[in-house]
Amino acid sequence: MTCPKCKLENPPNAAICDCGYSFQGSGGHQETHYLRSIAESVDSIRKMLLLWMILTLVGAVVYGIIVGFESSRREDIFRQLQK
Repeated sequence: MTCPKCKLENPPNAAICDCGYSFQGSGGHQETHYLRSIAESVDSIRKMLLLWMILTLVGAVVYGIIVGFESSRREDIFRQLQK
C-alpha cells in the first residue's frame, strides 16, 4: 500500500505509515504519532543543550587550569631573572 502523503510503500496490513499518516482515516493515530515525534524532538534538544553546557563547563575549567599554569610559570621565570 502506497502512502498518499509521502509515497512510501508500506505492507498491506500497515495501520500507520512511517511519516505518521494513518491509513484508517481516523486521524487519531496520526496526531498521536505527530505529538510523540515533537516530544522526542524536544527531548533530543534538551539532551544536546545539556551536553553543550557540560562541554562548555569542562572547557572553561581546562582553560582556567592552562592559564593558571602558564601564569605561575611566567612568575617563576620572572623571579629567576630578577636574581
